[in-house]
Order: sequence, then C-alpha cells, then structure tokens
Amino acid sequence: MGQGPGVPRPKPPEEPKEERRLEVRTLYQGQPAPGVLVALYPLGPNLLPTGRGTLRLTDQEGRAFLPLPSAKTLLSLRDPKRGFSLQIPLQEALGTWSLGPYQLEIALRP
Repeated sequence: MGQGPGVPRPKPPEEPKEERRLEVRTLYQGQPAPGVLVALYPLGPNLLPTGRGTLRLTDQEGRAFLPLPSAKTLLSLRDPKRGFSLQIPLQEALGTWSLGPYQLEIALRP
C-alpha cells in the first residue's frame, strides 16, 4: 500500500549540531592559572551588564569553557589570589593577549 498524498514521509534523523562555546585559557608567568573567575554578562542597550552572568573557574590547566550567548556580552576575568581583574566586550577580547605576567587565550570552539 502506498501513502496517501496527505501523509508526509518521515525525515531522516539529523546530526546533532554542536553548540559553539567560549574557551578561555589563563597563564601566569607561563604557568597555568587555576582558580581564575571567568564570567560572561549580557550587555544592555547602554552597554552596561544586565541580568545574571555565567560563571566558571579555570581548571588546573588554566582553562574555562562557557556556553556562547547570542547577545552582546561582557567578558570578565578576576584572579583573587593576585588582584588581577579585566572586563572587556567579548567581541573585542578574542585572540591571544599578554598583560604583564598574564597570557590570555580567548577563542570560540565548535
């Protein structure tokens, strides 16, 4: 028996799409910097943070992974051990940075 004209054919399953994420790696004097607080905050129309942020601590390799938001976002890094603090719009932060004894790698990953 054939299917009638009103019955759609089943579609093949699609591959799940990998969501992009932000990877932040922090080094202090060339060594991984664990325990650095990495946060993403949505920015409002006045470019001030609004709402709750997404927070992560860097692991023993100095890495933190965060889901990538769709809105304009503020990236905040804070090392409570050494008093380092940085806030920058995410779109301006991508790349590799040297700031005094810190090296930062900020990249989007699939």
